[in-house]
Amino acid sequence: MTEIDAKKSWTDFLKFYFNANKKRPTRIGLYQITGGTANDYWLEDGLPLLGLDVEFDDGHPIVQIMLDGYTHVVRDVRSLRPVYSSDGSDDGIDLVREGGSTTLLRFENG
Repeated sequence: MTEIDAKKSWTDFLKFYFNANKKRPTRIGLYQITGGTANDYWLEDGLPLLGLDVEFDDGHPIVQIMLDGYTHVVRDVRSLRPVYSSDGSDDGIDLVREGGSTTLLRFENG
C-alpha cells in the first residue's frame, strides 16, 4: 500500500482517482476499534461513484465521496491509502481519521 502524505497533492490525486473510477459501483464502510474490539459497518452497497473532493477547514482535511443520491463526508482525514487487489486492479481507498477509525471506499466488480 502506498500512502499519499502530501495534503497539497490530495486534490490532484482524488481528481485523477475519480476520473479513473467514475460511475463504478461502490461500497462504503467504517472500521473502528472501540474498547479493544474491532467493528466494521457497511453503509451502502452498489451506488455509482459520482465525485471525490477534498476541502481544508483550518488545515483539517474533509473528504467528500459523492454517490448517486448519497454523499459521505469524512472529517479530519490524516491519510489516504489506495488499496489494490492482487491482480493489480484498483480496489479502493482507505481514509484514515485522527484516532485510527477508517472509512473504506471499495469498488464492486461488474
